[in-house]
Amino acid sequence: MNLSAVVSAMSLASLVGVNGLNAETATAQKLQELKVIVAEMKCETGPVTKTYGATPWLVYGCAETKTLRFVAAPGNPSEPFGLMLSPKGDAYEAHAAGMGNPGPAFLALQDVRQLSQSDISALIDETRTKR
Repeated sequence: MNLSAVVSAMSLASLVGVNGLNAETATAQKLQELKVIVAEMKCETGPVTKTYGATPWLVYGCAETKTLRFVAAPGNPSEPFGLMLSPKGDAYEAHAAGMGNPGPAFLALQDVRQLSQSDISALIDETRTKR
């Protein structure tokens, strides 16, 4: 799968109205797509525990070395929820998807979107030391 498929599957805006389905069914379908995409991306280095949006997240590096996957840590009110930070051109895009409480996840997403290129590089390096 390519990056545009990841973005498509993770876009919260696309969760409602997929093929005329209700939000719950569309969300379940998109989350299943995400599981397949994440498995194919092999985001397995790490995790390191970080706090974003005042909640704990497990951060994994991906095999292609430029993408990060954030998983709501146990006890995070957003669980199950995930974030993905991936390169797009000269910048990074962050996306979220999940079935837990979206409020804390969106606060975390805002924090992740504020990470600088050097912050992202350091986080990628940190996940690689936690194999």
